[in-house]
Amino acid sequence: MWLRWTDVKPVYHVHPKMKRGREVHSDGKYCFVEYHDIEQTEPGDTLVHTFAFPGWFDCRTCWWYFWATADGESTPSNTPIYKAHYPTAREAALYINSLGILADPNTLVGDVKLEEGAGITISRYGPFNSLIISHFD
Repeated sequence: MWLRWTDVKPVYHVHPKMKRGREVHSDGKYCFVEYHDIEQTEPGDTLVHTFAFPGWFDCRTCWWYFWATADGESTPSNTPIYKAHYPTAREAALYINSLGILADPNTLVGDVKLEEGAGITISRYGPFNSLIISHFD
């Protein structure tokens, strides 16, 4: 399996298609105009796929999808295009990360030790007995 990624926004192309004997221009596809392919770390055909991605840096947005080969030939399908943005420290401080709501079955269980440190503050949010973890430079 391969991970195809780019930090250049994909382009939408409309391709003509014959529909009921008439050419229509509504069959669109996204394509990567510049990309990098990373082969999975595990050799051969596997059920687990790990990739050595080169890394993120502040304000980087990347798009990626996965494609594969079988017996050396490209398979006819691939995954949807995924997108993620790596925020700057200032942007990250605006996000609230939740460990869950007390008594919610999806909340993390067990002992969790949280400590304030350089640029990190922890405050309590009463209505849900939850913690707000903030990071500032």
